Amino acid sequence: MSRLLKKSWFQELLQKGLTCECGRQIIIPLYNDQPRKHSEQYQLGQNIFYLHQQLNLQSLFNADKKKRMSDVKMMDDGRLVLCFTYKYIILICNTDGSQTESIPVQGKPCCITAVNNSVVAVTVYSVTEEDISDRIEMFDINNKHKLKSISVPKMLCACGIAMINNKLVVGGLGTLLIVDHQTGETIQTIETDSIPNSIHGSSDRIFFNDRIFITDLFKMKNNNRLKMYSSSDNKVYYMTLRSCSTSITSLQDGSLYVLCKNGSIHHVSSDFKHMKKVKINNIEVLKGHSIVSYNTKQNKMVVLKGKILSIFHEQQ
Repeated sequence: MSRLLKKSWFQELLQKGLTCECGRQIIIPLYNDQPRKHSEQYQLGQNIFYLHQQLNLQSLFNADKKKRMSDVKMMDDGRLVLCFTYKYIILICNTDGSQTESIPVQGKPCCITAVNNSVVAVTVYSVTEEDISDRIEMFDINNKHKLKSISVPKMLCACGIAMINNKLVVGGLGTLLIVDHQTGETIQTIETDSIPNSIHGSSDRIFFNDRIFITDLFKMKNNNRLKMYSSSDNKVYYMTLRSCSTSITSLQDGSLYVLCKNGSIHHVSSDFKHMKKVKINNIEVLKGHSIVSYNTKQNKMVVLKGKILSIFHEQQ
C-alpha cells in the first residue's frame, strides 16, 4: 500500500457529516480550545471532559464488521496515530480528519506509544511460515519510514507498550520487560504473577492489569486488579476495581483514567491510594473494549471503541 493514502477517508467522512453508530448526526458545540492551566489537582470523579466530535470509521473496513483499529495515541502536536492491524499499516491524521497518511508495516501492528514528538514504537506480530515473531518496530511519522526493528525475547505484543524513564516497557509471560530502544537490549525483567495487559507508563511507574493469572492461563480467567510497579522502590502495588480494565491513561496532574469493560471509568489518584467512579454523559462511547489516550500538551482525550473515534476536550 502506498505510504500516502490517495484519499483522505477521515476528511470524506467529515464532509458528509459526523455520525454516531446509530446514524444520527452529532452537533458539535463551540468551546474555547485554549489549553487549561492547572494550579492544583483534579477532584476525583469530577466531570473533566466533554465530547467534542466523533468519527465513524466504518468506511475504512468495507463490509467486514469484525476488523478494527487496535490502538490509538495522540501526539504532542495533536496528530493521531492508529494501529490498523488488518491492513498492515499505521494511520496518521489530524483530529479533524485532515492530512491522513499511512506507513506500511511488515506484520500486524498491535499497540503503540510515543517515544518523542516524531517517533513512535509499535508492537508487531507476524504469523507466516517464514516469520512467527513478536517484535518492536520504531517509525518516524514525519518522514514516513521505519527506523529500526527490535527483537525482544519472550515478548507478547498484545500486552501493550509504554515509555518510562526514556525506556520502552512491554509485557511477556509473567513479566514486564524494560527495553533500551537505542541499543535494543532488554535491561530489566520484572516478575509478575500474571500476563500484564493494558500497559501504561507515567513518570517512573508502570500500570497494568491482571487479565490472566499464570495458574489460570488455560482457563482465560479475567481479574479486576489494577497494578502499579514503582521503579523508585522496586515494588508492585494493586487495587481492586469492579470490572476488568481495558485501557489506562494519565491526566495532567498524574492521576489516572481507567476504562473498564462494563463501560465505567475509574478516576485513580496519583498516589494510587484512592479512586472514584466518573460520571460522564456519552457512556455509550465507553462500553466494551475501549482504548483511551490523553495528551497533556493538548489537554485532549481520544477514545477508540471499535470503529468509533471520539475526541474529548477538557472543560475550561
